Amino acid sequence: MNRAVAKTPLVSAGGPPKCAACGGRLTFGTDTQGRTMEQCGCGYRAYMSLRTGSALPHSTTSASAAS
Repeated sequence: MNRAVAKTPLVSAGGPPKCAACGGRLTFGTDTQGRTMEQCGCGYRAYMSLRTGSALPHSTTSASAAS
């Protein structure tokens, strides 16, 4: 095993999403109109908001133009 890898601490994930009201686990589903909802057994319900924008920036230059 690589010594650098052995010395690197593991980063734990945040775990499953938690309810804002009671701290329980959230479940996800869709309503009849196709919107994504998060809900909990305590009665908490909310619609998920959509992210806008691009995950990866698009390059405006082409490889052939650089040559």
